[in-house]
Amino acid sequence: MNRQIIKTLIVNLTNRRKFFNQYLKESKNGFVFKLFSFFKKKKGLGINENLDAYDSLDKKLVYSLSPHKTPSLRQIKYVKKVLSNNEKIIIYTSLFIVFLALIFLAVNFYRKNLEIVPAYGGEYSEAILGSPKNINPLYDIARDADKDISRLIFSSLFKRDSNGLLTKDLVKDYSVSEDAKEYTFEIIQGVLWHHGENLTVDDIVFTFSAIKNQEYGSPLRNSFVGVEIEKIDDFNFKFVLSEPYAAFLDLLVFGIIPQNLWMNIDPKNAPLAELNLEPIGSGPYKFKSLTKNKLGEIKEMSFVANEDYYDKVPYISNINFKFFSYFSELTGALNNNLVDGISYLPHSSKDDLISQNSLNFHQLNLPQIASLFFNQKSSSFLEDKNIRKALALSIDKKALINDIFSGNAGLAYGPILPNSFAYNSEIEKYDYNIEEAKRLLDESKWLEAEMTEDDLAKIRNLIYLENNKVEKIELNTEQEASDVVEIEDNSQAVLDYDQKLSEASESVKELENWELKKKIISDLDKDNYELSGKWRYKISSDKEKKYDYLFVKLTTVDLSDNIDVANFIKISWESVGVKTSIKIINAGQIQTEIIKNKSFEILLLSQVVGNDPDSYLFWHSSQSGENGLNITSYRNRDADKLLEEARMTLNLDERIEKYKKFQEILNNDLPAIFLYFPTYTYVQIKEIKGFDVLGISDPADRFNNISNWYIKIKRKVNF
Repeated sequence: MNRQIIKTLIVNLTNRRKFFNQYLKESKNGFVFKLFSFFKKKKGLGINENLDAYDSLDKKLVYSLSPHKTPSLRQIKYVKKVLSNNEKIIIYTSLFIVFLALIFLAVNFYRKNLEIVPAYGGEYSEAILGSPKNINPLYDIARDADKDISRLIFSSLFKRDSNGLLTKDLVKDYSVSEDAKEYTFEIIQGVLWHHGENLTVDDIVFTFSAIKNQEYGSPLRNSFVGVEIEKIDDFNFKFVLSEPYAAFLDLLVFGIIPQNLWMNIDPKNAPLAELNLEPIGSGPYKFKSLTKNKLGEIKEMSFVANEDYYDKVPYISNINFKFFSYFSELTGALNNNLVDGISYLPHSSKDDLISQNSLNFHQLNLPQIASLFFNQKSSSFLEDKNIRKALALSIDKKALINDIFSGNAGLAYGPILPNSFAYNSEIEKYDYNIEEAKRLLDESKWLEAEMTEDDLAKIRNLIYLENNKVEKIELNTEQEASDVVEIEDNSQAVLDYDQKLSEASESVKELENWELKKKIISDLDKDNYELSGKWRYKISSDKEKKYDYLFVKLTTVDLSDNIDVANFIKISWESVGVKTSIKIINAGQIQTEIIKNKSFEILLLSQVVGNDPDSYLFWHSSQSGENGLNITSYRNRDADKLLEEARMTLNLDERIEKYKKFQEILNNDLPAIFLYFPTYTYVQIKEIKGFDVLGISDPADRFNNISNWYIKIKRKVNF
C-alpha cells in the first residue's frame, strides 16, 4: 500500500517540477517574470520563494510517508526517474572519476608496497672449458675448472666483493702490528664443515702448513716464503712475516681444507686423493655427485646449497657444471638449451650464439694483461734490443683491439694496469711506427729480400734433383758374361738427369740472393712453413757466403681470440720482413711443457696480474725457475731491488715511486711487449637474476656473489 502511495507521490512531484520548469522557461523573457523579479527584493516574495515553499511541502509529505532520510536500496532504483538528463550526466561522470581514482590508488599502492623478492629453489647449469682434476685450494691455481668449483666449495680468510675489492670471509676481525710484521686474526665462530664438524684455527694452521710443505708441491708455496703461522686459541691466530709486505692480505684468498680429513693422507699422495674430486669444504655449496664417460673423464658435477652456511644461504638450490674441450661445444650446449650459462665467451665466438636477445653478456673488468714474452736464450736474434724494439713498433695495437675485440679491451704499455695507483704514464709506450721499425732493422744491418712463388718452384726443383741423383750403373766382368742377369744400360738417363740438373742450377743462379733463398728453403721447407714474401737477412761471412735470416716462432694457447691475435701479429711482423710461424698448443701444456721447459721463442700469453701493483712474482729474478712465473727469466739487479723494497714498505708514496721506477727499467729492457688488457665475457640466460659482479681478479671471481643469484620469485606486500 505504502509503496503504491510513494510511487504516486513521486509521479506527482515529478509532474509538478516539470510544470514549473516549463513555466520558468516560457516566462523568463516575459513581462510578468520581469515584474516579479523587480519586486522580489522589495517585497521578499517571488516565484523562487513559491518554488521553495512547494519544495518544503513536498519534503514534509515524503518524510511523513518515510521517516528515514537515507533512501533504501529499493528506493534508489527510482532515482533515474527523478533526475534530469544533466543531473544524470554529472552523477555518471563523477562516478567514473571516482572509479579511475580508485584504480590509480590501487596501482600506486601496488607499486609502492608490493615487492617482488627472490625465492629459494631452482637449478642452474653452466658449461666449463676443461675438466676438474684437483678441486683443492693447494693445487687449484693451475686449472680454471678446479678453481671455479673450489670457489663454491671452500671458504677463505678473505674474498673479493662484486667490485673486485678485498672483503672479510672467515675473518671476523684483524689487526696489524706497528712494524707490519705481525697480523693477528679472529675468525667467525660456529662455522661448520660440510660433514658437520666445526671449523677452527687448527684447520687454518693445517692448510697453511700444507701450502708451505714442499712435499705437497703446492704452487702457492713461493708466495709465503718467510711467513709463519701461530695458533693463539681455537678462534685466534697470527701470521708472522720476516719482512713487511704491503699486499699481504691479498694473498689470503686461498681456501681452507679440513684437517681431520687430510691429516692422514701422505703429502706426496695428496694430488691423487679421492677428496680432490669429492671435496668437502665450508662454502656456500656442497658436493653432490659426478658423472664420468666410458674413458673415465669427468663430464658433469652437481652441487647443492649448503643450508648450514655461516653467511647468506644461496637462493639457487642446485648447481650443475658440464665440462667440454672446445669453445664450439660450449656455445653449442647453450644454443641447445643444455646449459644456462658458459664460463667464458671469446669475442670471436659471440656470433655463434643463436638467441642473443635471451642472454645477458656480462662484461667483467679483469686485471689481466696479454703480452708477447721473449725467450732471449732461444735465439741470438732476440738478444738484440733493436730487433725486439722493431717488433714492438710494427704492431698497431689500436687496430688490433678494434679489429679483433671491437674495442672491448684496453691498451697495455707495461706490467701494471693504467687504473692502478702505481701506474707510470711516462714510460716509453712503443706506439705503432712501422717506418721506425724498418729503420731499426736497417741500422742493425738486416737487409731485405723477396721470395716469390717462382723462386720457390725453381729452388725446390733444384733441391729435389740434388737429393735424387741418377748414378750411372757400372757392370763388372761377371755381370757382363752372365746370361741370367739382365741389367739395362742407364747412360741416357744419366745424361738426361745431368742436363736437367744443369738447367735447374743455371735457372736458380739467375735469381737474386739465390744462396740465401736456397738456404731458407733447405732449412724450413720440411716443416711446411709459408716461405714466400719479404725476408730480412745478413751475410755473416763474405768469404764463405754464410747467411742468417730473421725467422721467429710464435707460440700461443688454443683459444680463438689468441689465434686471431697471433695471426694479426704475424702479418704485422712480416710487413717489416720478419718471417713468423705460429705454433698452437693445448692449454694443459702451457705450464708443464712450454713455460717450465722454456720451450718457446716468443710466447703470446695472458697473465692475471691482480689488483695490487706488486709484480714480484712475474719479474723478480728469483721467480725465473721452472716453477716460477717469470716467464722470460728476466734479470736486472736494480729492478729486483725496487720490487723487494716496494712490496715491503707501507708508505704509499714510496711504493708509487719505486713501482714507477721499476716500470721505466723494465720497459727500457723490453723483455716483453705488453699488448692489451681484455674484458672477461660471462654469458647467462636472462632467467638468472641477481648477478651484479663488475670486477674480478680471476675468472672464478664471477661466483663472488652467487648467494644473491636467483631464479624463482615471490611477491611481498610492505605496509
